[in-house]
Amino acid sequence: AAAPETPNILVIMSESWANFESFGTLTFSEPLTEHIDASGALRGTAYASVFGAGTSASEFEFLTGNSMAFLPSGSIPYQQYVTDGSASLARTLAAYGYRCVAFHPGQESSWQRNSAYPKLGFDEFYSEEDIQVPVTTAHGYISDATDYAEVIRLFEEKEPGQPLFLFNVTIQNHGSYTDPDYPATVTVNEAPGLYPKAEQYLTLVNQSDEDFQLLVDFFSSYEEPTLILMFGDHQPSVEEEFLQAVYGLPEDGSMTMEQYMGKYRVPYLVWANYDLPAEQAP
Repeated sequence: AAAPETPNILVIMSESWANFESFGTLTFSEPLTEHIDASGALRGTAYASVFGAGTSASEFEFLTGNSMAFLPSGSIPYQQYVTDGSASLARTLAAYGYRCVAFHPGQESSWQRNSAYPKLGFDEFYSEEDIQVPVTTAHGYISDATDYAEVIRLFEEKEPGQPLFLFNVTIQNHGSYTDPDYPATVTVNEAPGLYPKAEQYLTLVNQSDEDFQLLVDFFSSYEEPTLILMFGDHQPSVEEEFLQAVYGLPEDGSMTMEQYMGKYRVPYLVWANYDLPAEQAP
């Protein structure tokens, strides 16, 4: 089937989603993207402007098309450079008849999203206090399973026939990764137990992959054409020794520019409940 002109668009900025398997240096006790791989999504690599933190910078870049490279170092654009009427993807899609909604299952004032989103043209903003599905948490944060259940609810209750752009920022895999009550089930084969923060992170991101199946199952039978784009905002802040091993750095920590850029690699995927072009994304 040909791609529809105005499909629903679900964008998920997945907290700290990184593809450490893609570096080909370390192996893990179980695959981290098994459900995503099976979904048939197109896959690719992007580069974030931040490492380990700074989620709102990646949001700003995605939603506005602007680069942090042109702003002063340490800038927080949501708090400094977003003004009423700022050009954005939401404003562009609204001109095509889309209802534009943002959803972040954390505090509404985090990164001053409650101020920035209306200025970027979103019609509505839902935060943790607006969640209407049963809530579960993982290491203290709203789980991706809850997040996706709320996303599904919003699509179930949307106005039929009006295209929806839903920008969803997840929170489950936010640092830190030191919760003693969230035991790691994914280990680093080369050094099990040596990197507890990384292994807690890997366990969380493995759960995120499993939870992505909830979206695939729902939208596969959803009547309206819907496109999903998911990408990582930045890599996680875990043990420096683990990261050096992942990037394949020598013991002195020196790195080539290509290895330095590896710190900013984040994955993305595109999935739809209609036919996508057969070629893989770059």
